[in-house]
Amino acid sequence: MTDTDDVLALSSGWGACEECGEDKSDVLRVGTLTDKRILCKECRQEDRRQ
Repeated sequence: MTDTDDVLALSSGWGACEECGEDKSDVLRVGTLTDKRILCKECRQEDRRQ
């Protein structure tokens, strides 16, 4: 497995959302290089509305 594979494996899938703290199957790593967060689909949509 390469570094790229590791990044892809960590970028989406099951995990704990940093916003609501729940384990969900639709979490994604979002943000910039300096400000990364792992958010589920619901929290990403809420984040866009603000």
